[in-house]
Amino acid sequence: MSGRILDTAPLVLPSGRDLMVCEVFAGGDAKVNNVLDAADAVDAGGGLVTIPCTGHGFTAGSMIALRGTDSYDGVYTLAAVAVDTFNIYAPFVAETFANTDTARPEIWLDRPWQLLDWSIHLSAAGGAAEALTMTLDSAHGATFDVPLHTTADMTLVADISETWAQLKMLIGSKDDAINWTYANTNNKTWGLRARFLVF
Repeated sequence: MSGRILDTAPLVLPSGRDLMVCEVFAGGDAKVNNVLDAADAVDAGGGLVTIPCTGHGFTAGSMIALRGTDSYDGVYTLAAVAVDTFNIYAPFVAETFANTDTARPEIWLDRPWQLLDWSIHLSAAGGAAEALTMTLDSAHGATFDVPLHTTADMTLVADISETWAQLKMLIGSKDDAINWTYANTNNKTWGLRARFLVF
């Protein structure tokens, strides 16, 4: 499971499973969605692995999902960042990534979940006619993916938020994911946060 647990006393359901409120957050000053370089993972020592991702712009502490890799798929809190790399805590496995492997903020869980709210803030209006999208990435394959939110033109937009009521009881199954895409051509500093219930 990914995400920071917000409540300290989870509610126990009749099934015996606990109900937790969690959050995912990420930030940066370049694209929200990135691809990895066609280069090698590097053993940085101390349990850290260096991931090559030119100009990613993510800030340290961001929760970022890797997808498409052979050995590193999952959600990680970035331990350190440099201009063209970031470090994650993971067992090192030698791998040469493909530039179709992705790195971006996601809600991606091994349990059912319900999205409560989400928001993104830019340091100033985007200033370019490009879209910000939020998509349900179905565990059943691309045929079942669903666009959940689209702001088609970010030129004059600096803030977007949606509440539980606006999301209309959005519930995801085990291994469903939500991800965000935004080119951010003008490199505005951004911060994204999403809260959700985990069943």
